[in-house]
Amino acid sequence: MQPFRLKVTAQTADYELPKIKQAAQQQDLTVEVRIYQKERTISQNSLYWMWLGEIAEKIQTEKGYFKADVWHEYFKKYKCPKKTKEMPAGKSIVTQSTKELDVGEMQFYMNQIYGWAINHGVFLSLPSNSQYVKMESKQND
Repeated sequence: MQPFRLKVTAQTADYELPKIKQAAQQQDLTVEVRIYQKERTISQNSLYWMWLGEIAEKIQTEKGYFKADVWHEYFKKYKCPKKTKEMPAGKSIVTQSTKELDVGEMQFYMNQIYGWAINHGVFLSLPSNSQYVKMESKQND
C-alpha cells in the first residue's frame, strides 16, 4: 500500500474517513491527526527573503560577504525543520525545505533566523503589516 495524506473537513469527512478504514483492513496503520495549516504564505516568504538580503548586506564572515541565496542554503541546513517523506519503495527520507513548511513551521523557522541575527548584532526589519509580526502579536496576547 502506498502512503497517502488526507485533508479532512466537516464537509469531506463522510467521504474521506472510509478510505482510512479500507486501508486499515489491508494492514495496521499509524494515523497522525493534526490541525490543518496551509502552506507558508507569500507574506512570510517575502519577509524571509528581505531578511536574507539584510543579513547578506550586514554580515561579513572570514571569507567575506555572501549573497542572500547562500544564506538561504545555510539557514535551511542548520535551522529549517526536518520532515520525513515516505518514498515509493517503502523507505523514507529526511528533507529540509522551506517550500514544504506550513504557516506555523515557517513562523518557527523565521523565529530561529531572527534570534540568530540578533545574536550576531543584526536587527532585522519587522514591517507592522507583515504576517510574521501579526502572528507574533497573537502569540504574545
